[in-house]
Amino acid sequence: FSYKWVYNFGSDGKQDAANATASINNHLFVAGYMSSEHGVVSRFIAKLNSSDGKEIWKKTFPSRINKTDGAYEDVIITSNNGLILTGVSNSELGGLEGFKSYGNPTSGNLFVQYFDNSQIIGSLPPQKPTWEIEMKGLVSGKAIRESYDEKAFLIASATNDEAAIANIVKLNLN
Repeated sequence: FSYKWVYNFGSDGKQDAANATASINNHLFVAGYMSSEHGVVSRFIAKLNSSDGKEIWKKTFPSRINKTDGAYEDVIITSNNGLILTGVSNSELGGLEGFKSYGNPTSGNLFVQYFDNSQIIGSLPPQKPTWEIEMKGLVSGKAIRESYDEKAFLIASATNDEAAIANIVKLNLN
């Protein structure tokens, strides 16, 4: 085995990470999180050329509540060539400590965000998603999969209380 390229992003001493990737039409989408100069962690997505790893665009999406953290945990290409992402938003500052290496965020809400194909094919990042929903009572979307025959998305999550009870959420597309 050998590797062809490496994509680096983020800054020393900041909380930055890639959590998931998805590819379509010789492009790779990298989803994760990135810290601002003020210490707030935002959802981060980048589009790369898959042949050379060069960045085409990148964009952060802050949580809806000011001064709260957020992160993408999973991303997939949908059956209509859109991009759907899930993760955590509106987590208290520092609530992502140990995120991905030690377990769940300590606060926040599951969200699902969708970008249609026209928003992701170009050389400029989308300014906002086609749609976004937040599910209070669930801490984060760990994984998302499309159920083609049911025209739905299935999301793995857990409750955002101390019990952290596992959940599968079915999101219908009607």
